[in-house]
Amino acid sequence: MRLPRREKDRFFVIMLATILVARIFLYIYPLHSPIIGSFHMHHYMYGLALIALGLLFRSLATYSIGWALLIDEIPSLYYFYILKSLENYFAPIILFDLATLIVIVFFLRAYFSRPFTHTKR
Repeated sequence: MRLPRREKDRFFVIMLATILVARIFLYIYPLHSPIIGSFHMHHYMYGLALIALGLLFRSLATYSIGWALLIDEIPSLYYFYILKSLENYFAPIILFDLATLIVIVFFLRAYFSRPFTHTKR
């Protein structure tokens, strides 16, 4: 079954635009994550919540924004928590890894947008 091109492309465009807006915003206004007690809130956490809300309310835009926030932070989390490296959020290696993830998502966009496909029976 082929997915309609519209949903796949819409998912990817919204996701890519969200990543760009988040990166530009954080470059202009370098904010630190909010802290609740000793717990740091990162934007991937908001992403997970938005993915769930997008699925619950069948909103492709909310779902796409959630994936963007999650994907945007994966390279940073990998370098910080797995490799114990203090790479900057805008370090070239982080941006390269993010670009690689974006390309992977582009080729898998049909899979990511599948919950929003309308099939006739």
